[in-house]
Amino acid sequence: MRTTLSLLLLFFLAAIGCGGDDALNSPTAKKLTTLATMFMDYAVAKTGGAPANEDQFKQHIRSVPDFVLQDRGIDPKNVDVLFKSERDQEPFVVIYGKGLTEISGNSKQVIAHEKTGVNGKKLVVFGSTKVALVSETELEQLKAGK
Repeated sequence: MRTTLSLLLLFFLAAIGCGGDDALNSPTAKKLTTLATMFMDYAVAKTGGAPANEDQFKQHIRSVPDFVLQDRGIDPKNVDVLFKSERDQEPFVVIYGKGLTEISGNSKQVIAHEKTGVNGKKLVVFGSTKVALVSETELEQLKAGK
């Protein structure tokens, strides 16, 4: 099961594609994709559960072998940097305590998003690991499941 999910994750990451918007190709978007991937990894390791808080999530990330973290672009000695947006210089808002409701390329379950964003738009990452640039209104609708 874990191998299958890992292959699905690689497929979804490859399917993200190249958007025309610089924000969708930014280091912040890459960080969000990596956070969602690690969130999925947690869910698989904990049979569908979700980290209850940031400390629990970071503890899980630090438990992953260094070579795997490095392969995902994470510095094993500086996991904290993964949790901060380079666009708005604020910590990401991660949705803790809510397990993945769906593992698919179409999942619109919000995993994390920028706190402030730039020019009224925030980067958000879904359970599919896809990243989108949305307004505050759109983000609230997505979080409400609308």
